[in-house]
Amino acid sequence: MSKIFNSLQSRLLISAFFLLIIFCISTGFALNKALYNSVIASGTDTLHEQKINILELSEIRDNNIYLPLRPIGLLAFNDENSSIFGLAFDDKDSLVWKSWSSRWVPDLDNFTNNFDPSVEAGTFQDYFYINELVTNTDLAGNQVTFRLVVFQSLENFNIQQQAFRKQMYVWLASLTVFLLLVLGTIIFWGLKPLGKVAIDLKRIKQGKSEFLLGKYPSEVEPVITNLNALIEAERAQRERYKKTLGDLAHSLKTPLAVMNSLEVADKQSIIHEQIKRMDDIISYQLNRAVISHKNKSITQIDIFSSVERIVNALNKAYQDKGVKIDVAFDHCMVPINEDDAMEVFGNLIENAFKYTDNQIKISCNEASDVTQIIIEDNGPGIAQESRQVILQRGERADTQQTGQGIGLSVVVDILSSYNAGISIEQSDLGGAKFVMSF
Repeated sequence: MSKIFNSLQSRLLISAFFLLIIFCISTGFALNKALYNSVIASGTDTLHEQKINILELSEIRDNNIYLPLRPIGLLAFNDENSSIFGLAFDDKDSLVWKSWSSRWVPDLDNFTNNFDPSVEAGTFQDYFYINELVTNTDLAGNQVTFRLVVFQSLENFNIQQQAFRKQMYVWLASLTVFLLLVLGTIIFWGLKPLGKVAIDLKRIKQGKSEFLLGKYPSEVEPVITNLNALIEAERAQRERYKKTLGDLAHSLKTPLAVMNSLEVADKQSIIHEQIKRMDDIISYQLNRAVISHKNKSITQIDIFSSVERIVNALNKAYQDKGVKIDVAFDHCMVPINEDDAMEVFGNLIENAFKYTDNQIKISCNEASDVTQIIIEDNGPGIAQESRQVILQRGERADTQQTGQGIGLSVVVDILSSYNAGISIEQSDLGGAKFVMSF
């Protein structure tokens, strides 16, 4: 039963069924009432005609009303098979006349004794009647008041009403079935877009489609738009998780390289520092995997301390190269989160250490509308045709060095979240020059 009521189509069909039952019962009652009123109105007209005909034959004799027992020409009051008969009562409600056709009324005496002639019109037992108080005046001016009641049997009406009801029930039942089929078709057609949504969602689950496609009714369109947005957000979240795993592994390489290059005497304090750095990197990357860049709050920080920490760590990791590094500033305000700054500058400075011959320069140019951070070296540089390629994830210009081509794409991703840009140029030192503009 619960499965039935969990279905919109079943709910609508059951509701429609009960509404149709109520409609058909109400319609049947109204039609039956209309038939009754119609027959009663027709019978009333007939009885009025008969009443007028019999009154035309009435006479006053000796202060009494006289009506013929078998009126000539009025077959309705003379025929034994007639459904009409008449009775007349004086002003004391005593029966003073009855038509010939009343002889075939079963137990007429009991009928007249129980009948109340003061009621003007209505039904009594199996008869419908009209009742009129009549006052006639003879030639001498004497007035006689009597009450004339004309009855008509309801037998034919009951037979007619039963036949009508039977036919009406058949028609209403047929109409109910027909309307249920029509409503079922309309409901199925109206709910069909929801079935299409279920099919399209299944296709997405099976990997056959990426989004809910096709045309939907205007009432369903907002739901489809929101579902597609939810699917896109979930897909972007999965992609962030995937990228973060690669970024995490890439970010941990520098601390591990630093620890691996240490002399025994230096290991304890610097290993502790690098372990803390690795813990910060893991927390940062996990946070990036969950929080969209769009939700970041941006504050300006002085990047000198971040750059200094990165340089000190990499000097230990690449101490065999004897790199001369020039940090040409001691104060530089940039609108970036500190963790993002460590990730961006860490990747770029590490690349400089990796590819330089023996010289690196880091500078900061602050203007009213833009701040530029420049990292350059005297290594082999980057060919013009490769400068845009290496900024893409998984792409590298030098396949001889170890790496996955992730670092620069991480830099681009983070900078874009701050509406910042990066370009690659030829350095005056002879190698690559990375210019970040905030």
